[in-house]
Amino acid sequence: KTKYKKRKEKKENVNKKKYPPQNKTSYKLNQNDNKTAVTQVLSELREFFFSYLFLFVSESFPVFYKNAVASDVIGIRSNVAMIKSDLNALTLRLTSVESRVEVLESGDVDKVARIDRLEEDIAYQSRFTSDLWDRLQDLENRSRRNNIRVLGVPEGSEEGFPSGPAFLMSLLQEILQLEPGVSFEIERALRSLGPRPGFGQRPRLIIARFLRFLDRNKVLQLSRGKGELTWRRGKVMIFPDMSPELAALRHQFIPVRRKCISLGLKYAIQYSALLQILVGGQNKNFADPEEALAFLNTVPPAEEGPRNAP
Repeated sequence: KTKYKKRKEKKENVNKKKYPPQNKTSYKLNQNDNKTAVTQVLSELREFFFSYLFLFVSESFPVFYKNAVASDVIGIRSNVAMIKSDLNALTLRLTSVESRVEVLESGDVDKVARIDRLEEDIAYQSRFTSDLWDRLQDLENRSRRNNIRVLGVPEGSEEGFPSGPAFLMSLLQEILQLEPGVSFEIERALRSLGPRPGFGQRPRLIIARFLRFLDRNKVLQLSRGKGELTWRRGKVMIFPDMSPELAALRHQFIPVRRKCISLGLKYAIQYSALLQILVGGQNKNFADPEEALAFLNTVPPAEEGPRNAP
């Protein structure tokens, strides 16, 4: 019984703490003090309501807050675990990428070295090829050094002659007005390859090869000395035979040659494409047409006066 009483008293004390006792003041309202009594009752009810509300909030809110924080912590922990797993995966991938980059860098170093060697080889091959091309051009033009080209001879004019050299020798004697008994040894004289042109078209040129270089030079000198050559009311021209590449190089000197003629200067084109100009008793050599023109622009006309350019 004693234990039961103690438990009962303890329970009552707890209830007293949780729920404050109501004021059991009896309200005896009379007709003179009605307003004051109502105000007092409302004040006591307000105090009771706020005390009960504070007690409810103080007991229930910590539990709710604790549960909410616990759930948030659990979510944060799960998110952190996911982030850790993602970071581990990223670390593995970065390690793989670094290894691949190292392989690529080592390969790039090797490729750069190989490219440098290839560039050196290409530069050497380019110089070697250029040297071979120059030698080839020199050999080709030296093989043509005894040749001439004759333009303007009508097609079929060589008919009735035993050979091409015989026809060409007869032609040279007539247009160059050679003295009787003067002849040149001509190895061959042929028309250029290609179909025979029709009536009214330009005739094919004749390529002739002399046995001696001196004879070929003499024919060229005589043709230049005669000026314009005519045969059967047609214009005939005689040129040295050379490769198309060398002809293109010499063609670039045409403006320079005209400038020399207008200034009254003597000039000559040396083998292979070297322009030699006589100025003040001295020979000036030029391999570049622009450089030659720049020099001629500073040279006054010769004493004999300028000549008209062709």
